[in-house]
Amino acid sequence: MAEVIMPKAGDAMTEGKVVKWYKQPGDAVKKGDAVAEIETDKVNLDLQAEADGTLGAHAAKEGDMVPLGG
Repeated sequence: MAEVIMPKAGDAMTEGKVVKWYKQPGDAVKKGDAVAEIETDKVNLDLQAEADGTLGAHAAKEGDMVPLGG
């Protein structure tokens, strides 16, 4: 099962904030679909699904800070 993790978007980045979930638990996703918007100290970006599947439970809520790899 593939996981959705906080990616490293810059050399100094240690965490990112979940701004908005586009997909909800149980939603089908295709590789490349935007599943969430994340915010770093420099940029907002869409977090994309790395594989086809079904999104499981959110481990972080909107507004939560998540460490790299979290």
